Amino acid sequence: MVLGLVLGAAAGALLGLGVLPLGLNWSGYGHPAALAFYLRPWAWLTTLLMALGGLGVTRSRHALEAVKAFSLAGLLAGAVASACALEASAHLLAAAGLTGWLYGLVAVLPLLRLSGGEHHRSPVEDEAAGAAPLAGAAPLAGDSGVPPAGPLATGGLDGDAI
Repeated sequence: MVLGLVLGAAAGALLGLGVLPLGLNWSGYGHPAALAFYLRPWAWLTTLLMALGGLGVTRSRHALEAVKAFSLAGLLAGAVASACALEASAHLLAAAGLTGWLYGLVAVLPLLRLSGGEHHRSPVEDEAAGAAPLAGAAPLAGDSGVPPAGPLATGGLDGDAI
């Protein structure tokens, strides 16, 4: 858990001070050094949001959940930091959010590798290993022992085989 917080915070600092200014430069906003200067006072915000995303990675049960958590943290960090430091125009927020989202998609890969192998299991493997199902998850068809009812399950509307 601490590893996720530390690596997420490091990724957030890199996002706020290096990746976000470069991404905004590629979108047509100023020089990267000037953008980094204006984003510098808000680097704590990107660091905090990405650290929370890193915590989400370490607490998730599957790799897809971890990728969703970290990329969402990157999207929020990029959009909020650029809105606070620069301006809240739609094009700027879209460019900053997209930059943060893409960075979150790429930066989660080392976190997944370092956080252990439990992210590589599928929900079916979790069920086979005896892990508790997720809260609110609906059982799969056939799990209750009762066959599904309906016209398609019985072979058609009049009982003929399909």
